Amino acid sequence: MANIRIVLDKRRARRDNSYPIIFTLHHRETIRLSTGMYAALSEWNEPAGCFWGKTTTQKAHNARLRHLLGLAETLIMNMEVAGELRRTTAAGLKQRLKAELGMASSSSALLVDYLEKAKLGKAPRTQRLFAWTQKQVQHFDAGVGVADVDEAWMLRYRDDLLQRYSPNTVAQAMAWVSRALSLAVADGVISRNPVKGVRKPREVTRKKSLTLEKLRELRDMELPDNLARARDIFLLQFYLLGINVVDLYDLRKISDGRIEYRRHKTGTLYSVKVEPEALEIIERYAGGENRLVRLNGCGQAATACSVLTRALKCVMPDLSTNWARHTWATIAAELEIPIETISHALGHQIGSPVTAIYIAFNQKKVDEANRRVIDYVNADLKGKK
Repeated sequence: MANIRIVLDKRRARRDNSYPIIFTLHHRETIRLSTGMYAALSEWNEPAGCFWGKTTTQKAHNARLRHLLGLAETLIMNMEVAGELRRTTAAGLKQRLKAELGMASSSSALLVDYLEKAKLGKAPRTQRLFAWTQKQVQHFDAGVGVADVDEAWMLRYRDDLLQRYSPNTVAQAMAWVSRALSLAVADGVISRNPVKGVRKPREVTRKKSLTLEKLRELRDMELPDNLARARDIFLLQFYLLGINVVDLYDLRKISDGRIEYRRHKTGTLYSVKVEPEALEIIERYAGGENRLVRLNGCGQAATACSVLTRALKCVMPDLSTNWARHTWATIAAELEIPIETISHALGHQIGSPVTAIYIAFNQKKVDEANRRVIDYVNADLKGKK
């Protein structure tokens, strides 16, 4: 039987100084069959015929090569047993191998590679989620190519994840895979994204917002200093349209009665009018020249968020900093503020991007909506002072 080897074809380097990884065998003449995979000299273990290292990507590449090699050896052995091999020319055997293994460039592109590509340029948190998805794919089907993924594969992948994770987490993991496949479509590696229509699992998520009564109760609580600070920062978030703690941490100044910033999570530009209720809290916890607000003396935004959330949970079970954003939106909806205005306040774009040109008009509506929400929440204070 023809002996197949995996080798690095060093006859010609590509522009990135990598070389093709090929299968080579002799049947009447030497046959070279591209795997569609490439490696630099420093990445390749020549004696073993595999990639060096134990990273997720390298493991996936090696698993893919072993899988293809096993299929090729099985095919040739079956052809030999059936007496086909001796009647087949070298060109015929090469075409048979390519057809049986599906070793066109499309099927050689690994899903983990496209997940790697999909995370480039994303925010750190998003990159971590893509890396987590890479590990899940590696655990489930290490060497799967983008052309191997279909609806049936995605359903098996979903069911495997559901054994360990919540439905919402699994739905997100499926979304990252779909995102990677869309990139493969854009590159022309596959013709369509076969998993767009696959149903994702869903669980009912408990609403992360305070009722008007609970928000007033929180506002009026007598608390020790550390908990009072956490409560006040939460109210400040609320008064500033539910600003995230990470963005609040980075604020430096108030300009013409407004704060302006780009949201860390999405890059959306915000301009928020600082109402008197918010200004009073800002002045109480002024951070000096480097910070607009001093958040528990924490040196990093993530630490500040964690500290504040722990303190809030001591005040009300399950309460966290991100409830401020949901609470503002919920109360705005109770006041029948138009959904378009709420969406603009939260940075969610509706309709054509051209509408963003009319920022002054929309911003005035948002300012008026925020004032209505604050007046509604603090209406019970009238006459008390």
